[in-house]
Amino acid sequence: MGVPYDRTMTADPVAPSIIRHEFRAWLNELGWPRDEAEGLVFAVSEAVTNAVEHAYPGPAPKGMITVRATEVNQPHEDRHLLIRVSDHGRWRPIPADSGNRRRGIPLMRAFTNSLVIDPSPTGTRVTLTSRSVPVTRDLVRGVPKDGARVTFKPFRPDTR
Repeated sequence: MGVPYDRTMTADPVAPSIIRHEFRAWLNELGWPRDEAEGLVFAVSEAVTNAVEHAYPGPAPKGMITVRATEVNQPHEDRHLLIRVSDHGRWRPIPADSGNRRRGIPLMRAFTNSLVIDPSPTGTRVTLTSRSVPVTRDLVRGVPKDGARVTFKPFRPDTR
């Protein structure tokens, strides 16, 4: 089992980009299959985007978003990820006219085994469970089959 992913950051428009970069690197370090990894990166990024856009409306200072993920090993050498994206904002009711939006939640469902959205007065928690994938026998401590070493480094946006 790999090191858990744990990131808390301000609900800022750059947050989804940072999460995509870091989460993709973390999945690569776990040796997660690339086709499954890209779908998970999209689903997590969408959950973060929803928190950025909807959890903290108005001009008040933005709140925080937390993304936590752990690898769960199962019997018979399968594994899956349990991912939680949480905020401390308010759940926004579905607007009568959604414009040309409202595709994110169905897409998150399509890329995961399960999706649970738990809104409460103190915030929203989105729990994603990945599809199960086999443990890669050639993967030892984050070293992919080709021997390349992947190191997780937090993304720092250019501040120039």
